[in-house]
Amino acid sequence: MIKEAREFNDVYNYMQYLNKHPEGGCASEFCDSICSLLSRDNSYNYTYGKDTYKYISQSRNSDLTMRLSELAYSPVKKDNKIEGWKLFIEHVPEKYQRDTNDKVSQLDNELWGIERKA
Repeated sequence: MIKEAREFNDVYNYMQYLNKHPEGGCASEFCDSICSLLSRDNSYNYTYGKDTYKYISQSRNSDLTMRLSELAYSPVKKDNKIEGWKLFIEHVPEKYQRDTNDKVSQLDNELWGIERKA
């Protein structure tokens, strides 16, 4: 399994290993590889949401969960849209959500302020 993961160098194979051996001897290396592969792909769906969130929900490795949550946070913060923050809150474990509820409240208040003036 280790050989295949290294040979194919893709997130799926690394996750297969980590799901069976969340704290195994290659766990740290494979966490690094997963984060590297995900951060290299600049497509919106891959880094901003669906795939990163899918891997967060599948992860049994606490280090990977934390690192993927950090990886998902950056594009949401940069975009700073209420929909992105809500998606982040929905998929990321609460202990890794940082200030997300404050961000949603702030954006919601700004939105209501704009609508009241209209």
